[in-house]
Amino acid sequence: MRADVVVVGAGPAGLASATRLAEAGRQVLLLARGNGFTHWGAGSVDVLGRVGGEPVERPLEAIDRLPEGHPYHLVGQAAVRDMAARRQHPVPLAEVVDEVRRVTSGAGA
Repeated sequence: MRADVVVVGAGPAGLASATRLAEAGRQVLLLARGNGFTHWGAGSVDVLGRVGGEPVERPLEAIDRLPEGHPYHLVGQAAVRDMAARRQHPVPLAEVVDEVRRVTSGAGA
């Protein structure tokens, strides 16, 4: 793998730096040991910013362009929109996993 920049550390500063560099068009390699910041920010909102290296202006509409195995693609736009609309507070990761399983098993479709 070739990269323009290697960012060491996946804490808040490392992730912010890697994100800004990627947005500026650089190929970024992010190296981390142990749990990065995303592990501790389980109550955060995940916003779809790129698909296939292209910036996304409307994240919900871009879900259909994700690879077939991607969790958002598996549950689809309607499920992601409905889940976001019902959630006005941080959700435990286990609840999100349960919701994805319910929707992908056909129980909620």
